[in-house]
Amino acid sequence: MDKVNLRAKLKNERSALNKKYILNKSLIISKKVQNIVKKQNKIASYSPFNNEVNPNLYLDFIYFPKVKKNSMYMCLSTNGFIKGFKNIKEPFGICRKTTKKEINAIVVPGIAFDKRGYRIGYGKGFYDKFLKEFKGIKIGVAFDCCITEKIDNEKHDVAVDYVVSEKRSIICKLRR
Repeated sequence: MDKVNLRAKLKNERSALNKKYILNKSLIISKKVQNIVKKQNKIASYSPFNNEVNPNLYLDFIYFPKVKKNSMYMCLSTNGFIKGFKNIKEPFGICRKTTKKEINAIVVPGIAFDKRGYRIGYGKGFYDKFLKEFKGIKIGVAFDCCITEKIDNEKHDVAVDYVVSEKRSIICKLRR
């Protein structure tokens, strides 16, 4: 199935999930993520929206994305959050910005992931641009229903190192 149709299909499936299911599975996934990044001191993640996994339930001092002029950067929020690009929560006001060289690990959202670590996002390319030349650990998180055998990847796509769901943790480097 092509990316456009797979994106639409899995967005519909994920939108049908109830809040209790999302919280219970997010707790499991977040614990697994914590175990992967436990020795890292600068972790970037995301603010979940549209029934995404919440990977932040066991993480502290997280850098979050902020979108400005079609680019994304990570910063540590000290003033809370406000709705930003596409109504996704992002750090409010002045925040401590960091470079991708300073971040040890990043948790990456996706509508779908394959077992090699390639993903389908929302189609704007923010994460692929940010992950290009990123040297830290890249962890994709999704509910197990959103992990597929293979996604047709393009030259600009950047794969993650791990894909974590409530049922499994896949080391992707070995599969590419």
